Amino acid sequence: MLTLSMRSAIAHWRRLLLTTLAIVLGVAFVIGSFVLSDSLGASINRLIDSSAGRVDLVVRPKNADILSGPQDGIRSSVATSLAAKVAQVPGVDAVNTTVVGAGQIVDGSESDASTGGPGRGIALITSWPQQLSLTSVSLRSGHPPVGADQVAVDTDTASTKHLRVGARVKIATIGGVSTYKISGIFSTGGTSIVRSTLAFSLDRASVLSGAPGRAARISVKVSGGNDQSQVRHAIAKVLPARVEVVTEAQVLNETKTLIDQGLTIFTSVLLGFAAVTLFVSTFLIWNTFNIVVAQRTRELALLRAIGGSERQVSAAVIGEGLIVGLVASAIGIAAGIGTAVALRAVLGAFGAKLPDAGVIVAARTVIVGVGVGMVVTLVSVIGPARRATRIAPIAAMREAAIAQSSTSRRRLLAGLTVLAVGLGLGATVSIDTGLDSTLRSVGTGIAAVLLFLSIASLSSHLVGPVIGRLGLVPARLGSTAADLARRNTIRAPRRVASTAAALMVGLALVGTTLVVGDSIKQQLSGALTDSLHAQLIVRASGVVQMTSATVRTITATNGVASSLPIASIAAKVAGDSNDETAVSVVDTKRLAHYSDPDLVDGALPTTTTGVAISKTIADAHHLHPGSLVAISTAFGAVNRRVTGVYRRDEIAGAAITVSGTLPTQGSTPAIRYAMIRTTGDTATVARRVRAEIATIPSANVFTAPEFVADITSDLDTILAIVDALLLLAVIVAALGIANTLALSIVERTRELGLLRAIGMDRRSMRRMVRIEGVMLAIFGGILGVGLGIIFGVATVRILPANTAILTIPTARLALLFGAACLLGLLASVLPARRAGKLQILDAIVTD
Repeated sequence: MLTLSMRSAIAHWRRLLLTTLAIVLGVAFVIGSFVLSDSLGASINRLIDSSAGRVDLVVRPKNADILSGPQDGIRSSVATSLAAKVAQVPGVDAVNTTVVGAGQIVDGSESDASTGGPGRGIALITSWPQQLSLTSVSLRSGHPPVGADQVAVDTDTASTKHLRVGARVKIATIGGVSTYKISGIFSTGGTSIVRSTLAFSLDRASVLSGAPGRAARISVKVSGGNDQSQVRHAIAKVLPARVEVVTEAQVLNETKTLIDQGLTIFTSVLLGFAAVTLFVSTFLIWNTFNIVVAQRTRELALLRAIGGSERQVSAAVIGEGLIVGLVASAIGIAAGIGTAVALRAVLGAFGAKLPDAGVIVAARTVIVGVGVGMVVTLVSVIGPARRATRIAPIAAMREAAIAQSSTSRRRLLAGLTVLAVGLGLGATVSIDTGLDSTLRSVGTGIAAVLLFLSIASLSSHLVGPVIGRLGLVPARLGSTAADLARRNTIRAPRRVASTAAALMVGLALVGTTLVVGDSIKQQLSGALTDSLHAQLIVRASGVVQMTSATVRTITATNGVASSLPIASIAAKVAGDSNDETAVSVVDTKRLAHYSDPDLVDGALPTTTTGVAISKTIADAHHLHPGSLVAISTAFGAVNRRVTGVYRRDEIAGAAITVSGTLPTQGSTPAIRYAMIRTTGDTATVARRVRAEIATIPSANVFTAPEFVADITSDLDTILAIVDALLLLAVIVAALGIANTLALSIVERTRELGLLRAIGMDRRSMRRMVRIEGVMLAIFGGILGVGLGIIFGVATVRILPANTAILTIPTARLALLFGAACLLGLLASVLPARRAGKLQILDAIVTD
């Protein structure tokens, strides 16, 4: 039977081509996810390992996991003076103090620092190593930076920006923009993940990082013959509170763990989209083998007539499917590797500089790829294989007729049962707000799958009523091709339903994202608009920060009535929180005149003992006014009393405090926003303010509507990425339409030949097939967009209160439906051409 399956697959390879392509796409997505994740992980681990072995111990802050962005304050740090004490500990051979900060190059081929973005002018500021032997840094030309006006640049930066020793370059840092002379060019030895590295003298680097006299870490090399644990214990005795000494191995393991966690999330997201694609592929495979089995009625009946058992016939069909799955999986693995290489190149174009660890294709990846392709194919082909066993041997004596797939009472009953269960589960999780959010999300997902399956099962009963009526319009206008297309479509309802189901899944998911996205955006934009009382908002989102002097300059601008600075500190709110977030520092007595955080309970703090927290934080940790909340910054942890809970956190962040509430060790929190009330024409005042802050790269001035649009644009970007990934499922569905039409042309060869013989011309023949494709797409579009609206409404219902206002984006859903119809038309082009090329005599006498 294996030989028979192989010969059959080879003989009918054209009929199975699009099925193979669908499996290839799904498997490629899975393989690409694993290969990209494994390759990135290997590259980053190699990067980390390349720096290992040069030092033994690391002195660092105990809360070194809190690393703020340039606009959120400075990083956790240790005093640079501590290096001298550590160097005097017996057994210490050498120490190296490292400062870490952020900068932007505002000269060269990427001269505009306002472009922001990964690798687009963003640079790592560091201190030149005091002990080169403890690093992988090597000087290629020039000399190390000395003094306050010199900088050394890495070889990649020098090459990209055409820099040389002695040239001058403008660099933006936390303190502003200054011009520096390039003293030297160095190689990092492949141990840096960032595109640009700028090295200054130790003192200058600490100033430019925003923390004079502070460093990120002190690396220690233990003298030969000394016990590392004893030296570590001795170092610990000279360290101040909140500073620790750990082994380099511990630091590397912590870094690898964080990277693995991020890559796991990344891979899971991609695999989720791959699962959708494979789910859609099952409909295509099932439909293909159903049609192929119907077309091979005489062949399979002859097998039965010459002694083949039902099991052998079933095994032959399943074997044919598994061969297709195996071949498609092999091709999908190769395509997935190519996809991963392409995606890695895209990451490199956006500034991720990683050592080339090669393409990692783990055994697990190959096993999963082959397994996924084979399992999907097996699940899809079992039904058609069982149907093949029902062919009676006597059928071999008759002319094979076109399969008239019909509906069945059993199928109707099963579909209604699954539909009832899905609707019941969906209604329960939507109405019962007391359920845990995770349970509600899982319940909604299960309900969605049940609804998909039930509608796919029941849709065959809708083919006649829906397409029958849709096709009457062109038929009554005198279009014979349209009338024939309508009749051809409705005589095989199960085939049409399974073909449309694939399109339904993809369109339903896209429609859901449109409804949910617009609903969230409507709530967000409306709430933000209502909460903003300032006419202008200045946001400093780059390295250079606004200062009190900047705000005074803004306030003195003609047309500015008043302004309010909102500073930001990176912190962890609530002791068990794993995520760093922004805490606002603001004059709470004046805040209401510029922005309303929408208090839902309590009041804003007025003293350093209190703090207001966002409703998101309050709900997650069951906090309320009067509760104590732990807040950790780079310089310590404190407990503060909750005075109020607010809803709007787009500007305020996770918490609102007054100056002096949180430990900062004397550093000044970065001013992220300047809220402005104006007199006169707002647009004119905005131009004046822009002129005043022109020296701050990446600072933007928004009117209130522009600010709202900018905030919501991030959501649009996320939704666009999601829709783009879901597009692969829609493409697979379009392949299903093309496949069904192509196979139907083979199946109806004699019928089409007779139509040509009685007078139908080639043009009408092509038009008939194209209309069939459009009707299939219309049917799938109606189901998909309809389910998308239902799922979108259900998803909005389970979202936390005040997260979304239910909005149905009619125009975009109509555009989605139109795109589906266009896909149906495009998918029918090749089958229509094939139908139009049929020769009358050849078609009539075909066997």
